[in-house]
Amino acid sequence: MTVLLASWLSSQGFGISSVVLHAQSRKFDHLGPRLAGTEVKVLHGVIGYVRTLLSSCLRGRATTFVAATETYPVLLSLVAHLLCPRSRLILWLHTDPCRYFQQMPRFRRLYRFVAQSGLAKIICVSETVARQLLVFTGKLVPSVVIHNAIDPNEAISIRNACQSNQATPTQIGYVGRISKEKGIDSLLLVFVDPTFSAGRPELSLSVFTDEAGERILHSRIKDLTGCRVLVSQRKEQIYSAIGTVVIASWFEGFSLVCLEAITGGLNIVYRRELDAVKELLEIANYPAANRFEYSTNEEMLSAILRSSQTPRLRIENHTEISALGFAKFSRAWLSQLS
Repeated sequence: MTVLLASWLSSQGFGISSVVLHAQSRKFDHLGPRLAGTEVKVLHGVIGYVRTLLSSCLRGRATTFVAATETYPVLLSLVAHLLCPRSRLILWLHTDPCRYFQQMPRFRRLYRFVAQSGLAKIICVSETVARQLLVFTGKLVPSVVIHNAIDPNEAISIRNACQSNQATPTQIGYVGRISKEKGIDSLLLVFVDPTFSAGRPELSLSVFTDEAGERILHSRIKDLTGCRVLVSQRKEQIYSAIGTVVIASWFEGFSLVCLEAITGGLNIVYRRELDAVKELLEIANYPAANRFEYSTNEEMLSAILRSSQTPRLRIENHTEISALGFAKFSRAWLSQLS
């Protein structure tokens, strides 16, 4: 989303002299290759951020610092905002801060202070996140909800690929990182269940992840019939290869996987407690017949079985989701940056 927003701002202008992205180090920079051919500049590490800071302060530029949930950019952006009188600070909140800062307790007070101080404008990616922000701060903090979107060209590619290659609902997919909070352990337990595999032997599971995830799963799935791990796949390749997607996360601030699955007309199996996923499905008016909720592992098994027997949505019968489209996303951001 950061790359998409930066590329759009740079290409459209809107009186913006330059767009700079900050990567913590070159080692972790995944932004550069995706920004090739754009006017966006990527700076690295503390030195890169100091360069941006000096450029803003010494030249008196009107600068907007957008800091994502992660605490490192929030701290640096706060300092920059305080030092540059013509700057403003936006906190772009992507996830449930209560859960996130359980893992980052040292920075909980910093983020709560910045959120409560009135120094920053807060943009939440969903109503779900906005509600959790209220719980986190313990007081009413003004915020704006701007739902994320996917690149319009990418959306067209996903829709066209899914329409051309009608994968069956028995082709189950998981898309994302391999980590505890993403809940893949529960999904693998279902496919290990002998009753499940014996009852529907035609079911397959494709896990689309990164190279780190492939290494983690290599030994875990080698004895699972019909399971495979794929890396470096484009979005249209992923969603056109499956008919059902399982969103097994324990929490989501905004599920891009859900939005991409909606775009492709897939059956969607998701944890009942994922209010952000429900929010997207309701906004999209996604048919109830293609939505399958669960809470327990037993319910997940049942939900996958039911989804595998349900024809996937015919995309041509589902209108474009303007409420979750890039046009609305870009207009909303422009209104906040104007």
